[in-house]
Amino acid sequence: INIILTKDNNSYRSFYNALLHEGYRDLAALLQDGIPAISSGNGKSSMDGTTSYVKTTLCEGGVPQRPVVFVTRPKLVDAIKQKLCCLGSDPGWVTVYGMAGCGKTVLTAEALRDHQLLEGTF
Repeated sequence: INIILTKDNNSYRSFYNALLHEGYRDLAALLQDGIPAISSGNGKSSMDGTTSYVKTTLCEGGVPQRPVVFVTRPKLVDAIKQKLCCLGSDPGWVTVYGMAGCGKTVLTAEALRDHQLLEGTF
């Protein structure tokens, strides 16, 4: 808990949601009163370019945070964004495949950190 408290409000919310989804409802209930309020904010970007709307939405959706060691791969991230945009309002899937540990989840999460994509597609 001490480590989580040194992080931002999204970390606390993520931990709370993880407890709920993993079947630790009693522990989550103990933390429920301390959940930080979600501020509507002004949509301004943080230092990494991610808006508060994006951070909140991804946190509530269980999307993992950007890892400490992160290598940008803009071509692959753009390809995922493009495929997601192609879905539009139609139901469908975008499949990202590769060997275990190659960064599929990190790439996909990075594509979702785009405010316009997240708001327009989801």
